[in-house]
Formats: sequence, structure tokens, C-alpha cells
Amino acid sequence: MNKNNKINMATRVGFLVYVFLITTAIPARADICGTYPPSGMDPVYTYQGIYENSAWGYAVAIPKGYKGGLYQDPGAPQHGIMVILSWEPRSTIYFEGEANSQEEESTGKPLGSIGHSIFGLNVIREYASDIKSYEMHKSKLGALSGYEYIVRYTCPGSASVRIDETVVAVSPDESPVYRVTLVTTQNRYKKDHRIFKEIVSKWRQIPRQ
Repeated sequence: MNKNNKINMATRVGFLVYVFLITTAIPARADICGTYPPSGMDPVYTYQGIYENSAWGYAVAIPKGYKGGLYQDPGAPQHGIMVILSWEPRSTIYFEGEANSQEEESTGKPLGSIGHSIFGLNVIREYASDIKSYEMHKSKLGALSGYEYIVRYTCPGSASVRIDETVVAVSPDESPVYRVTLVTTQNRYKKDHRIFKEIVSKWRQIPRQ
């Protein structure tokens, strides 16, 4: 990893404050420490094959042998679904789209992608007991240019290292913002990372309705 792709801790702290002020609040993510969904919880809906979200304009191929699940209130706006890779230890992949309320630009000024990435770190810090490492670099979400960040951390009451890996990109028309997130353990990471990369590479935009 090139040193230029790593963010100095002092710079990052200052930037976190700035991003907090300009970025739409990201919903609290209880999956960070493996507590959501609760063990054995049945989804409201399940999906196999290709999942299409026409409201936010994206489609994802769910890997063979797995099912995507909607665990939220079916009457609430559906931003995305979760794939459970393992219940114990907990490992999940979540993909979503949301409004780019701050109208960050997708080209030339990639603050939208960077801002959402670093704000994601701030969310993790609310749950984690210790951040072991953080790195960010340019990446692709399907055909879209974006950023990928990888956070290694531990949670209260556990010495097991967990990994949050997210690819985030802004639509060419400046909205929505798209994310695909893997949350897993260090021991499962190599296997789960391959599935994550498969989903990211096959992700695509579709017309919004």
C-alpha cells in the first residue's frame, strides 16, 4: 500500500469533524460488532439471483448458494439488502443506495466518496473498542470510480479482530451515493473478501423509477 494512500491520524481526526458537519448522517450500523441481525432472525423478504433496486438505480448479483435478506420494516424506504455469509462468527455483506444530499461531485472533486468513507470510520469508532488500522485508496464499484476503505478493529469484550471493507461511489449525475460493505472477522477475511470482490465487480447501475 502506497504511503500516499494512508491518512495521517492527526489529519484524519480533523477531517472527521469537517465531514461530520457536511455529510448526511449514516444510520447506526449494529452489524459492525456482529450483533445485527440477531442470531437466527428471519428476513422479511429473501432474494436470490439478481437483486434490482429501481428506486436507487442499481442491481447486484447475489452469489450462488447465498440469499439476500431484507431485515427492516417492509414499509420503510428500501435502500438495500444484506447477505449473511456466516452466522457464527458473524459475517455479512450489505449493499445500498442513498441520496447524496450534500450534492458532492463524482468527478474532479471526489470529496463525496472520500467524505462518506471517512464518516464511515467515525461510525465504526462509535462501536469499536480499538481501531487497529485504517487505509483508503481509489477503487471501482462496477463501472463507477470511487474509493475503498478497510478498517480493522476490535469490539468491547472481544479480542477477535473484525474487518469492515467498503467500496463507495457517487453516481455520475451526482446522486445517489452507492456502497457495498463487507463486515467479517480476520479469520474469515480471505474467503469472504473474494465474494465481496465478485459482488463489487458485477455491481451495475440501472434506470431509476
